[in-house]
Amino acid sequence: MRREQKPRRFMLPPKPIEKGADRMNDLTPDEIALIQQRRAEQAQRDAAQAFQRKAIATAHAFDDWSATTGEGLTFSTFINTFGYQDEDGKQMYEAVKRILDAAWPQA
Repeated sequence: MRREQKPRRFMLPPKPIEKGADRMNDLTPDEIALIQQRRAEQAQRDAAQAFQRKAIATAHAFDDWSATTGEGLTFSTFINTFGYQDEDGKQMYEAVKRILDAAWPQA
């Protein structure tokens, strides 16, 4: 016995998505501001995460270096002797100090 087949519907393909520049003209100034704000917030989160990872790696490297040399953590030692020369030196020193303090066993 043969099954009755339903007729197939013919569907038009979806309209192509317009290019980005064309679609931007459809956005209101408030929508554009919202998109820009969201992008700025995401960039700030990405930068903070990158700094966090860099600080953890730098703290680990400094701790290994300190164990070998016997040098303690001071700003002068961190910059001049350990040799951290990036522009964020003061901020990185403070982050490394907090990381090492937090990792120290509590009595």
